[in-house]
Amino acid sequence: MNQLTILVQRVPLIWILSILFLCSLVVRAANSFLITGTSFDLTGDAVHYYNLTVNFLEGDGWQDLKGRKSYLPPLITIELLPSLAIFGAKVDVARWTMVVISCFTAPALFLVARKITCRSDVAIITSTLWIFCPAAVFFSNRVLTESTAALMVVFCTGSFIWAAECKRNSATALTGILWGLMALNRTVFLGFPIILLLSEIVLSRLFVLEWRWRARQWIIALVLWILVLLPWTARNFVEHEVFMPTSSAIGMGLLITNGKLGHPSVQAGLYHDAEPLELAVLDPAINEIERDRLARELAIKGIRQNWMHVPEAVFMRAINYWTPRANPSDTFITRQDLITIPVYTVVLIFFFSSPFLRRWSRNWPALIAILFTLGIALASWGTPRFRFPAEPLIFLGAVIGFLALADWGARKLKCEVLQSLFSFLTLQSRRGR
Repeated sequence: MNQLTILVQRVPLIWILSILFLCSLVVRAANSFLITGTSFDLTGDAVHYYNLTVNFLEGDGWQDLKGRKSYLPPLITIELLPSLAIFGAKVDVARWTMVVISCFTAPALFLVARKITCRSDVAIITSTLWIFCPAAVFFSNRVLTESTAALMVVFCTGSFIWAAECKRNSATALTGILWGLMALNRTVFLGFPIILLLSEIVLSRLFVLEWRWRARQWIIALVLWILVLLPWTARNFVEHEVFMPTSSAIGMGLLITNGKLGHPSVQAGLYHDAEPLELAVLDPAINEIERDRLARELAIKGIRQNWMHVPEAVFMRAINYWTPRANPSDTFITRQDLITIPVYTVVLIFFFSSPFLRRWSRNWPALIAILFTLGIALASWGTPRFRFPAEPLIFLGAVIGFLALADWGARKLKCEVLQSLFSFLTLQSRRGR
């Protein structure tokens, strides 16, 4: 790997980042043109993200097709607005916008991997592998939060480490801004800064942390985090007269995952929404805020009544989170599974055997990000989609694990060769006597 390190160090950084971006674009464009196309129907939340953006551009206000004004976090719509305004409100434009956004993850991952490991070979291998990551390619042309979430996790991890190293207010402020944007992309990341702060407090009692913030930095970052969330929170208060820094989808999310803990699907680590859990929740006469409140109440009631089913559901959520399958809810092996199972089996084996997991004093910001996404799955439902935002960091750990194993194998082989050579020379010497 010394030759690879020397080669990477000789190439200007801007060229490396540009090549990684362009290679990502080529792979994702090939996927869009040759495999999926760009005109396939939008499904699920993608329909609502796209139509919310179109409605806003056409002067119909910030609302989706169902008239919900705060059901979806706003960042995806904000990302789509400029491109749809310039190139036209077309599904293809929305898809290519997401493709371009996904291409920034590989260059960002190179910078973060190099900072964490201080090794250019690890950084270039990790970022190159991410270009071809099956899930990253799959989500790249979907109008969903996945690609942005993965990018934000890498950005936030790198920015935190950079600020811890240089202690600059600008780097600290940037981290706070990124925390806010991450929450505006996926509501579940709202508590990430608090978990990171608590983790630093606890881990600093156990290890001598290489990346640690001063109290001043935490104050600056948290203030910027609040300021980024403030416009959306204030807008929600004006619209609904409630304090809501997140979205009105939290209640329904809790209800379908924890409202019926005894249901076979929920016990399998999935969710249950095949039938109305409570007619009142789906009553069109109820506004989205009242529906969200009622869904939360029903979810809490369900947890209290069926708490004995929690351990099994949580265990299966953990299994589904780490599964190499594309979708654990599929009954049979799919075409996607034929790709993801061999790829992620290898990645996860090297990740769990990696020294990356044992170096908490240096790698703790990345490890906390991974554990945070796992915590989201344990509290809701188990799916690789919740793992995906942390997968760039999991790929980093897997590369470190592979190189550590390769280095160990090379040293062992070298030792055995030298031992054989020594035995041969000794035997020849004895024969000479």
